[in-house]
Amino acid sequence: MILSIKDIVKGALILLTLLFLCSNTKSQNIIIQNPSFEGTSHINQVPSPWIICKNTPDTQPGVYENVPAYQGSTYIGLTSGVHNFWQEIAGQQLGTPLLAYKTYKISVMLTETQIFSGGYGQLQIWGGVSTCAKDELLWSSDTVKNSTWKRYDVIFTPSQNLNYFMLACDDLNSIDPYILIDDLGVIYDLTTKPQIFITSPLDNSSQYCGLTISGKTDSIPSQIKIKSQFLDTLSANLNVTDTSWSVNLDYSKQKFCTTKTDTLIAIGYFNKKIATDTIVVSVACKYDSCNAVLLPPIKIPNLITPNNDGRNETFEIFNLPIKHYLEIYDRWGQKVFESSEYKNDWHGEEGVYYYLLNTKEKAYKGWVQVLI
Repeated sequence: MILSIKDIVKGALILLTLLFLCSNTKSQNIIIQNPSFEGTSHINQVPSPWIICKNTPDTQPGVYENVPAYQGSTYIGLTSGVHNFWQEIAGQQLGTPLLAYKTYKISVMLTETQIFSGGYGQLQIWGGVSTCAKDELLWSSDTVKNSTWKRYDVIFTPSQNLNYFMLACDDLNSIDPYILIDDLGVIYDLTTKPQIFITSPLDNSSQYCGLTISGKTDSIPSQIKIKSQFLDTLSANLNVTDTSWSVNLDYSKQKFCTTKTDTLIAIGYFNKKIATDTIVVSVACKYDSCNAVLLPPIKIPNLITPNNDGRNETFEIFNLPIKHYLEIYDRWGQKVFESSEYKNDWHGEEGVYYYLLNTKEKAYKGWVQVLI
């Protein structure tokens, strides 16, 4: 059978589509390096790792402009003129490329200043395959006329894979607008559902009073929290470089002395999306193994004087635990009193008695004299 050129092209397109779908199934949030443009105020210069792609962007304030930064201490200013003939552009290479046909969201703080000829412009965001190449216009703002900082939400869908992210001023046929830019956010992937994974400990594992729960996410979250049945909700430590996270759980102050099952839920927050993963652990927590605060020691008197003087009137056992069983015998071995809910109210007749006290932790025995 001989395939036609049409069949070959059709098969190639199907293969490319499958490859594209496979590559786009992973959630992908991208960190902008130095998003608030921290550096030294300087004319014709942008802070690292930003680079000048065209003409002379400035690091502000202190050069032409003294508007305080919205975030940190510095920001950049871009101008344009003569129908964008003099268009200032700053950009950087992304650590992870923007992928074709994924929808992304980022935010940016903008304001304008009338330091040149008083024109108004707009911010453009361009994507490039190679260094500073304006291959695709991703987004244009409205005309920036606000004289104080205002947050703009940016949503775009590239039609090709792009490695460079660039900011430019468009003069909109006006005269020398000057746009100030600060506090770029994370580039969030709006297309793919993010995921979070608990990698340690394993599900249904046995743990002691302290344990570390750790894992990874498939993209960069804004924060991760851990919920427990017995502990307050905790925030995990996040490493944005490899999207790993961990948090220490301390059960030592819990007062259960037997093994308890705890359901732990890891919650990742990704812009407006949430991902969760759950494990169940068995936690064995005891006072002696956790170095928790011990119950106060039991104190048992060996002399009581029920003579109505208000002191030592009854056989009072200090720090008696809730679960106990008390027996009292006379000197001939006859049981004269017993209780599993002792109220510290026995006084007896004059003489010497013997007691046996059983608690969950220990058995106590001894004698007590009643002296009237």
